[in-house]
Amino acid sequence: MRELALDTETTGLEARDHRIIEVACVEIVNRQITGREFHEYVNPERSIAREATRVHGIRTSELLDKPRFEEIADALLAFLKDARVLIHNASFDQAFIDMELRRCERPERLESVTSEIVDTAAMAARDSATKRAGLDHLCKRYGIDISGRKLHGALKDASLLASVYLKMTGGQLDIFGSGEGPSVSLDVGPASVIRKDRTPVVIRATPEELALHEAYMQAMESEMRTDAADS
Repeated sequence: MRELALDTETTGLEARDHRIIEVACVEIVNRQITGREFHEYVNPERSIAREATRVHGIRTSELLDKPRFEEIADALLAFLKDARVLIHNASFDQAFIDMELRRCERPERLESVTSEIVDTAAMAARDSATKRAGLDHLCKRYGIDISGRKLHGALKDASLLASVYLKMTGGQLDIFGSGEGPSVSLDVGPASVIRKDRTPVVIRATPEELALHEAYMQAMESEMRTDAADS
């Protein structure tokens, strides 16, 4: 099975007003991280909100010589094609990717080119008694070192997500076929897995997932305010 851990960084929080500035995918095949990646910085053709720069450290001036999203769209879609895509708080990144595709008048959407979209935050929240499903918390829970991670980054976070996912679902297999980490159910439910079908299907988030997403957005805004106060 081919899976991709995906993450983006953006100029702000709302897809209708803001743009992607970094997108990354880390490939997992048959539960092995292959080392194959997709990673691009993107010229958003607009300024980056200061609050967002405090989260990921990327400044508008650093992206002026980078390609626009429409210039990387073909390569990104080719890399995503038919993969099972893992995204932490999927609605956020999916909304940004779909909006970028609309802006460059592409007919594809993330759902249409992938085999599934899995919201790993919803998966983790169902497994966690504390309902703490932030990526940092999960890294600490599964013993993944994040001591050197001071800022968010799409490639860094996608790599961490790939490791967290393998730990959450039984551990990455070594050459002897042994697993590590606790085993949890892979049945993440219809609201966090979007499957291809021949007919359009509207899959709505559960109240739990809506609450989880709202908590995530509030936590991000709180982090931005804290960073602003400390700077």
